[in-house]
Amino acid sequence: MCGIAGILSLGAGEAPREDVLAMARRLRHRGPDGEGSYFGQGIGFGHTRLAIIDLSHASDQPFSDEAAGLVLVFNGEIYNYVELRTELEGLGHRFRSQGDTEVLLRAFAQWRTGAFARLNGMFACAIWDERRQELVLARDRFGEKPLYLARTGREVLFASEMKAILAVRPELRVPNLRAVYRYIARGDLDQDTESFFAGIESLPAGHYLVLDREGRGTPRRYWLPRAAETPRRHAEAVEAFVEILGKLHRAGLLAAVDGVLEEFDEQFSAATRPELMTMVANFMMLLGTVGQVRYEPFFRAAMYAPQAVNEALERLDRKPKTLGVRELWALLHNPQVAAAVEVLVEALRALQRPRESKPAS
Repeated sequence: MCGIAGILSLGAGEAPREDVLAMARRLRHRGPDGEGSYFGQGIGFGHTRLAIIDLSHASDQPFSDEAAGLVLVFNGEIYNYVELRTELEGLGHRFRSQGDTEVLLRAFAQWRTGAFARLNGMFACAIWDERRQELVLARDRFGEKPLYLARTGREVLFASEMKAILAVRPELRVPNLRAVYRYIARGDLDQDTESFFAGIESLPAGHYLVLDREGRGTPRRYWLPRAAETPRRHAEAVEAFVEILGKLHRAGLLAAVDGVLEEFDEQFSAATRPELMTMVANFMMLLGTVGQVRYEPFFRAAMYAPQAVNEALERLDRKPKTLGVRELWALLHNPQVAAAVEVLVEALRALQRPRESKPAS
């Protein structure tokens, strides 16, 4: 995770540099790999980086495009950034880095706020449009990445954590009793714009907010969940599972490396295949809920995942060891997994072909 923070000074004022830097320092635990800042007319950004995809300095933030007059700070990961990059290159965009940060910025340059609905991932971001003198804040569909803001009348502050705002504006440390009571009574948390502090609000999940230099703006929803249909036949579930794995591979979540099944054997202790079936089903539900990669197919396939994967594994020469959801998630962010996924895809496709009878020995 990374940390983002910033201050928009209203009217003709300048953003207080020391306050922006102090906010970023309060978020160092979120980004140990580097810090950066940007200051423009009435705006200041701070960023602490946890490098995940592009480890080079080419993806350091704040990330700017001087030709477009845009500056970005971003926390999270865009899972379909490879697909988006290809599409943007076809539209004439040229890239100077290999990560998802630049893809997000150029997607915004191309589609403005319409870019957010195209993103599969977990993210919170802030974009400063120098030409329009607008600050754009956005949060992922399920609100996995936090984003808080405070409007004081002379400025708008935003940050990944409330503590960064309170570090420079301690007068905002006034409890919001309604939010506190709702949490104690029902466990409500991050249900709307309210936070535990009366002067700090949360940008709702699946929303973006465009603020002008006077701090005017209202959150707008860019995404709503849709009802999913459950497959009625096993073949339909297998086909959905194959489609999902293919999309994950094309989205750049996985990169092919031979011998990954042997690596599974080396890294994890032996266990029964039924346990693996359960873990895969849980993992698919996790991606469907958190990862936001084609929700509807994930929910459909997850209904039949144990049976489908069980039959698929019977076609494999090697039996991978059981993986917990946490370990499986970590491995899928490691570029050494696609070989296993491709084997699984082939096995699943084989399910729909007639079984060949084995000659008698």
